[in-house]
Amino acid sequence: MLILSKIYNFLLSIFIIYLLLLLPSDLLWDRENYLNYAENSDLILSSYDSFFQLMFNDYFFLKINHFMSYFFTPINVINFFLVSSLSLYFYLISKYSINSLCFTIGIFLSILIVPILHLEVVAIRQFMATIVALFALSFFNNRNKILILLIISALIHSSFFVFLVLFIFDSFIADKFHKNKRFILNLLFIVFLASTYIIIGQILGVRQVELYSSYTGDVGGGSFFIAFVMFIYLFFYYGSVNNKYLYAFVLNGIVLFMVFYFTANVSVSARFLSSVFPAFILLLVSKFRRVDVFICLLLILAYGFVWFKGGQYMIFEVSKYQIEQYFLEKL
Repeated sequence: MLILSKIYNFLLSIFIIYLLLLLPSDLLWDRENYLNYAENSDLILSSYDSFFQLMFNDYFFLKINHFMSYFFTPINVINFFLVSSLSLYFYLISKYSINSLCFTIGIFLSILIVPILHLEVVAIRQFMATIVALFALSFFNNRNKILILLIISALIHSSFFVFLVLFIFDSFIADKFHKNKRFILNLLFIVFLASTYIIIGQILGVRQVELYSSYTGDVGGGSFFIAFVMFIYLFFYYGSVNNKYLYAFVLNGIVLFMVFYFTANVSVSARFLSSVFPAFILLLVSKFRRVDVFICLLLILAYGFVWFKGGQYMIFEVSKYQIEQYFLEKL
């Protein structure tokens, strides 16, 4: 029975990866930039003027692109990143799932939840950084080893420097206190980060900071409501924790999103939620109680409504009509 379950998980993973690869690459948001990374990573690296600019602007990701360019065309470099990252994430869902039903729900949610879908097929380097972090949190109980891999994640995508600093504070300082005091300390530290991230980012030469600080957009309350429910579920109803580091990463990441939601802007807070959501799915599929089923149903209803309203089209840089026409022509 266990062998059949593993075969089912493997075949479903392959099928979903195949479907995601069918998405038109030239119509996906930000894909031109990734082709540029794959083709001109050496030029991008040489354009940075200082050590800090080099380290805080996705250094490892650019070096990986440079290495892969010797073996693949730019589009195949992107496909390699997609297939490897998706395969590793689906493997983690399988690892945490208590049965094939939970695995199926986890895979379904990873496509239905638009922030995760966007991470998987658009924000490729952030997804790679997230996968490295999730493997560190899943396979190591030593905080020093996790720290090393989180540094690698931060060098793949600069947003993980925030998670890195938060991990250091939580695991090396705040963990000495009781759960409630630890939460308050982490909350205060996150407020400090939200108040100073622009200044620190500009000093270190993080190129995204100027873009994010000038970005303005409408922020709906749906994402905050979902994040708040996720927080209540984890803090009060999750129960016994098998992986304290993964649990802390998700819980602190949700608080990070909610604080930045009000104190920063939509782009910054959304990036944090995108990296936390895949880890939350791992925690969710590892249990199958009434409260866990309720959270699954809530996510299905919430993001089913997002799909009904056309929210899934955010992964494309062209209009909904053009996407529909593209797929109609393929039929």
